[in-house]
Amino acid sequence: MRKFTILILILTFCLIGFISGCSNDDDNGDPTGPSINPDDYDFYMVVSSTGLRSNYMLNVSPMETNVIQTLELTLNGSAVIMTNYMSTWVGLADMTEGQTYQVEMTINSTDYSFTMTTAYIPAVNWPNVWMVTEPTDLSWTLTSNAEYQEIYGTATDNVIWDEVYADLNASDRSFTIPANWVNVTLPEFNLMLMEMNFSFDDDLIINCISASEMDYGILSESDKIRISKDITKRILNN
Repeated sequence: MRKFTILILILTFCLIGFISGCSNDDDNGDPTGPSINPDDYDFYMVVSSTGLRSNYMLNVSPMETNVIQTLELTLNGSAVIMTNYMSTWVGLADMTEGQTYQVEMTINSTDYSFTMTTAYIPAVNWPNVWMVTEPTDLSWTLTSNAEYQEIYGTATDNVIWDEVYADLNASDRSFTIPANWVNVTLPEFNLMLMEMNFSFDDDLIINCISASEMDYGILSESDKIRISKDITKRILNN
């Protein structure tokens, strides 16, 4: 079983940027609608599977200069223990992909009440070896569409970074990675397919996210933190 990877770092470190096109099309879940101004939100919550069966991590972070002094949270009426790690509050809960949950949360003295739906986790046919100089066909299965779907790739030598993204329709189940999509002279590569659902409550934005990823090389923890921040900017400021 893998340790927490880039996906979990997204939970801990995505502290900036939000999404444009927050609503979704009734037919296929593709993003449509007006832009969201990140300055309108004070707090950001991310919920995602840790990679362990039915185990989910919940992260709540302040935006800009806001501070979370106290935080209490219940999930479908059951209390979740939330612990403060510097400016981020983190908890673990037993949850199921593709399910809707009722959340009651108090940040400082402000109450929030909302529902959120976890994204299904894609099952991707990642190649054992990514031949970067050749087109690579990917396909995956997904029980049901999320609101947003994106594929991310990177190449690095831990000094130089070459990062690319492709916005996908929510209903897509295949993608051809172009030849030379990333810098072929760099030694380490990563691919990740991300599924996301969003909810909003007053000055709080909630992102339920799932992902499947494949590393073709070893990335340090600091590298993963930097990548996670870049992914967050890309996805939520698109």
